[in-house]
Amino acid sequence: MMNYQEIKNAASVNDLSNAELENKLRKATKKIAPLWPLERFTAVNPYLGMSHQRFQEAAIDLAQTAGIKSTLPLAFYVKKYEAGVIKSTDITRAIEELDFSNDIKDLDAFVLDLKANVGREVTNKGLSTFADTVSQVKKEDWSRFMTDRISSFAAAHYDVNQANWKGKSVSNLFEAWKFEASIDRTAEIMGLKGFREIVKELPDNALNACRLALQQLEIPLQGINPYLFKLLTQHSGWAAHAARIDWESQLNGQAEHELLDFLAICLIWEATMMQCLADEASSEAWKKQCTLIAMKDKHKTLPKGFMYALIMQQAYDMASQKRLIAEFSGENTTAKPGTPTVQALFCIDVRSEIFRRKLEKSYPDIETMGFAGFFGFPISFQKIGRSTTQPQCPVLLKPAFEIRESYNDANLDKEIAADTIIKKDLMQVWRTFKNGAVSCFSFVSPLGLFYLPKLITDSFGFTKPAGDLKNAIKAEGSKSESGVNISKQADTFDNSGLLLEEQLNLAEGALRAMSLTDGFAKMVLIVGHGANMVNNPHAAAYDCGACGGHAGDANAKVAAAVLNNLDVRTGLKSRGIVIPDTTHFVACLHETTTDHMAIYQESAIPRHLSSTIKALKKAFYQAGFATRTERFGRFKDVKLTDINQSIANRSKDWSQLRPEWGLAGCSNFIVAPRHRSSDHNLGGKSFLHTYDWKKDQGFAVLETIMTAPMVVTSWINLQYFGSTVDNKQFGSGNKTLHNITSGIGVIEGNSGDLRVGLPEQAVHDGVEFQHEPIRLSVVIEAPMEAINNVLHKNINIKQLCDNEWIYLFAMNEKGQISHQYGGDREWKSTLA
Repeated sequence: MMNYQEIKNAASVNDLSNAELENKLRKATKKIAPLWPLERFTAVNPYLGMSHQRFQEAAIDLAQTAGIKSTLPLAFYVKKYEAGVIKSTDITRAIEELDFSNDIKDLDAFVLDLKANVGREVTNKGLSTFADTVSQVKKEDWSRFMTDRISSFAAAHYDVNQANWKGKSVSNLFEAWKFEASIDRTAEIMGLKGFREIVKELPDNALNACRLALQQLEIPLQGINPYLFKLLTQHSGWAAHAARIDWESQLNGQAEHELLDFLAICLIWEATMMQCLADEASSEAWKKQCTLIAMKDKHKTLPKGFMYALIMQQAYDMASQKRLIAEFSGENTTAKPGTPTVQALFCIDVRSEIFRRKLEKSYPDIETMGFAGFFGFPISFQKIGRSTTQPQCPVLLKPAFEIRESYNDANLDKEIAADTIIKKDLMQVWRTFKNGAVSCFSFVSPLGLFYLPKLITDSFGFTKPAGDLKNAIKAEGSKSESGVNISKQADTFDNSGLLLEEQLNLAEGALRAMSLTDGFAKMVLIVGHGANMVNNPHAAAYDCGACGGHAGDANAKVAAAVLNNLDVRTGLKSRGIVIPDTTHFVACLHETTTDHMAIYQESAIPRHLSSTIKALKKAFYQAGFATRTERFGRFKDVKLTDINQSIANRSKDWSQLRPEWGLAGCSNFIVAPRHRSSDHNLGGKSFLHTYDWKKDQGFAVLETIMTAPMVVTSWINLQYFGSTVDNKQFGSGNKTLHNITSGIGVIEGNSGDLRVGLPEQAVHDGVEFQHEPIRLSVVIEAPMEAINNVLHKNINIKQLCDNEWIYLFAMNEKGQISHQYGGDREWKSTLA
């Protein structure tokens, strides 16, 4: 093994050009997944940037570099084995596929040793930064201090209308930090003497500052990448926020520099701390650590407990796949004959699976379909009286069109806009008074008592502490029910709305992607979804991810308005899609916390459909009650004797930690006609996307599904996976300790890094996991050659499947899962 001096002499950062150094820095930053702010919190794959590695390789790398876990403790898997969920055959196959056959030759001996190692796993802390090293030597938590100071600065710099006092505005992150650090005495008070003077002498350019810091830290060249990744994972929350800014800059065709600036700040902290604190003991300890950093990739020996956990995780995934294959082992070849009275297009969200199944039983003459909940309309939406718009499309896309809320009455629009602005201004004045340095005392003492009745009624559930989704749903036929304004004139400066050609293109694209180009019912429901809860910083995580973390009502209204446009229908005829004159599209909203359904613009529905609406409302109630009963049976504190009241109370209880389970449990994505899955109870764990490959000429729709919805469902699945196996790194900890910071995210307690991912309460009920770590199984009914062609054209998608971040399966024309993807566009039969 090489010593420190040999490694140091081999190569250093001085041997790198600026371009080479920047490439190394950016390579480290690409492993940090973006984090969207709370108001549009969206599921993100926390392993983004690692798809070029096999899951097992990434798990080893994460553990050795940053001490990040990719599996649960052995006790979880042993319990599943003893319960018969994991079979011996699953373990044998996992050992073979992970190439551990030379290490483990006897299954019985393995199982005995597995049980003996339960609770004896050694926690891998990964590599150490200089802050970690000096903390260990001096027995003072300098690592925590560094995290707190960086987080404090970032919270102030990125603040979005939470703080009353704003700092000095500086154009970029690194310059802003350098300015503040050069005048902030906190570091010196805590013992970092000369900190401000060192900062003042730094280069103004972030890249040059990074080079200087790496030189001072004397990081060996071969150790730069693991060291930088370890450093970023210790500040992963604000790093993820910076990564999101870069992500959106890239979408807008702008330069990406935010995360590089943030990395420079972290590096400078390390280097400056070294200059201020290093003594002989710390220097020697750091040299040893640098040697370990440089030699990280040389150590491939896995601890026994870690190897066992990888095997059992693989076996657990395989057991899940076997159950899915068995579920579809029978033949299901025919759809219901004839055209249904109603068709209902739902989001592919797993919560829709239960409601669709119940609705089909309550109203047999309905065909339900699944599609991404923005319904193919990538819009930004502006509410009346608001100066900003909100993106209503997946974060993978940039909103292409702006749509405004409207009550279809110009005078009413102006009246409501003026009223909204006045209320907003008054609320801002009141907020300023409450939070003012002097006036806050007046608020808390004499005026605070006036809040007591509301606090009591809110606490006992008589009133609700915040708005309700249904508050926007007015009386049937009321003029005050809001809609959307989709009209646009080509010769105006107003960019909102859609030109006729744009409406036509969007309508055609959406209908073809939905496999809905003929056989239209008399009524077609377009059902967005949103969640109804209070006092939950992560509320947007329960709304529609396809709508950018918002409810999908705006998209449903836009889609219905466009598809009801007679001029659009005329244009569609020339493109081979004929929508009958008797067909009417209706926008709806599935409220997932209480499983109520809202129908929008009911007064505009033709009279000949009045009996259908009446029957649908009855079916909605029956389906909602049945869904609530099934879905909320997972909650141990719900009184099933009074399910409606229990669920209603849950949605407005501001102390409720688990208003609903959201997408917890998601593990499958079925891409096929609905009749393939309609007779199966998939337990609210499956995303369902309607797709008929025989209508997909050239397989353009298949490519869209595999490169967009499949990726998004994988992101959701892996976010829940990461939040389950390592909530400390990929989750957000205990919800009861959350404090909102900067209007952006949460910290746990009163200090520390910004937290990412989901809270513990979103995946665990206090006794057992409600989301279990199972990687997504994707089942597609399409020719394997067509699937292979998509993989060949899209290397990133192929990597996800080849490296088992996604398990890919093909369904045959009998409705059976007939083949499993084995990597490199090879398939193997799953049929006996």
